[in-house]
Amino acid sequence: MRILRLILVVLIAAPVIAFAVGNRQVATFQLWPYEIDLPIFTVVFGALLAGIVLGALVTWMASIGPRRRARAEAKKLRAELIALKAAPKSGAAANTPETYLP
Repeated sequence: MRILRLILVVLIAAPVIAFAVGNRQVATFQLWPYEIDLPIFTVVFGALLAGIVLGALVTWMASIGPRRRARAEAKKLRAELIALKAAPKSGAAANTPETYLP
């Protein structure tokens, strides 16, 4: 497993390092009130990182509703399970799902 991880890191790191070495030229970026001199690779990696963070944030925000509904459903099912376990075991209740639980 350790060898596989090392191979994966090398396969990802080699092109990233090659890109950074090949794009060391300094460029001037004008961000409205500011003028910044940065190597091109830092701008590209910064934009990539910003895209990853924004994508993760949007995905997390989109999943808030489904997670909330899943928690409510789990709470309801836990309450139902507790009620089924607390119910007396009589002949009428012999066909409840509790009889199938281990």
